[in-house]
Amino acid sequence: MNCYTLASNLGLTLRVVADMEEGKLPSPMAREYLQAGARAIMQMWRDLEQEDAQLCSA
Repeated sequence: MNCYTLASNLGLTLRVVADMEEGKLPSPMAREYLQAGARAIMQMWRDLEQEDAQLCSA
Protein backbone atom coordinates (compact mmCIF):
# COMPACT_ATOMS: atom_id res chain seq x y z
CA MET A 1 0.00 0.00 0.00
CA ASN A 2 1.20 3.48 -0.60
CA CYS A 3 0.17 6.71 1.07
CA TYR A 4 -0.93 8.31 -2.20
CA THR A 5 -3.50 5.55 -2.80
CA LEU A 6 -4.85 5.85 0.73
CA ALA A 7 -5.09 9.63 0.45
CA SER A 8 -6.86 9.32 -2.91
CA ASN A 9 -9.43 6.89 -1.50
CA LEU A 10 -10.08 9.09 1.50
CA GLY A 11 -10.28 12.21 -0.67
CA LEU A 12 -12.75 10.63 -3.06
CA THR A 13 -14.86 9.47 -0.13
CA LEU A 14 -14.96 13.00 1.27
CA ARG A 15 -15.87 14.38 -2.17
CA VAL A 16 -18.78 11.93 -2.46
CA VAL A 17 -20.10 13.00 0.95
CA ALA A 18 -19.77 16.68 0.04
CA ASP A 19 -21.52 16.17 -3.31
CA MET A 20 -24.31 14.24 -1.61
CA GLU A 21 -24.81 17.00 0.98
CA GLU A 22 -24.92 19.65 -1.77
CA GLY A 23 -27.53 17.66 -3.67
CA LYS A 24 -25.22 16.97 -6.60
CA LEU A 25 -25.27 13.21 -6.10
CA PRO A 26 -28.37 11.08 -5.44
CA SER A 27 -28.22 8.99 -2.26
CA PRO A 28 -28.31 5.57 -3.98
CA MET A 29 -25.35 6.51 -6.18
CA ALA A 30 -23.48 8.00 -3.21
CA ARG A 31 -24.07 4.80 -1.24
CA GLU A 32 -22.52 2.73 -4.04
CA TYR A 33 -19.48 5.02 -4.25
CA LEU A 34 -19.04 5.00 -0.47
CA GLN A 35 -19.29 1.21 -0.33
CA ALA A 36 -16.66 0.90 -3.06
CA GLY A 37 -14.39 3.32 -1.20
CA ALA A 38 -14.84 1.43 2.05
CA ARG A 39 -14.01 -1.87 0.34
CA ALA A 40 -10.84 -0.38 -1.14
CA ILE A 41 -9.75 1.02 2.22
CA MET A 42 -10.47 -2.30 3.98
CA GLN A 43 -8.44 -4.16 1.34
CA MET A 44 -5.56 -1.77 2.00
CA TRP A 45 -5.93 -2.51 5.73
CA ARG A 46 -5.72 -6.26 5.06
CA ASP A 47 -2.65 -5.70 2.90
CA LEU A 48 -1.00 -3.81 5.76
CA GLU A 49 -1.80 -6.61 8.20
CA GLN A 50 -0.27 -9.16 5.81
CA GLU A 51 2.86 -7.04 5.45
CA ASP A 52 3.13 -6.79 9.24
CA ALA A 53 2.69 -10.54 9.64
CA GLN A 54 5.43 -11.20 7.09
CA LEU A 55 7.79 -8.79 8.84
CA CYS A 56 7.13 -10.39 12.23
CA SER A 57 7.67 -13.91 10.92
CA ALA A 58 10.92 -13.04 9.15
